[in-house]
Amino acid sequence: MPVREIMTSDLATCGPQDSVEDALKTMTALSIRHLLVVENGALKGLVSKRDALELLYNEAALDFEQMRNYVFKTGGRY
Repeated sequence: MPVREIMTSDLATCGPQDSVEDALKTMTALSIRHLLVVENGALKGLVSKRDALELLYNEAALDFEQMRNYVFKTGGRY
């Protein structure tokens, strides 16, 4: 059986300047895990839900650590 028999041809895309949050919203709304990144009709890459979530998690963890250090001014010790 050729791949064309099972492939998805109505592809969801985003642009390289779109936010990670918007890409995640698109993937969630469409129940997909990958989104093609297209610019001027040319494929530039692929973003995965896992990579996007990992980035947001790491940013949130860094923000939390910075806030904890600011509040306690002891290097984060309670």
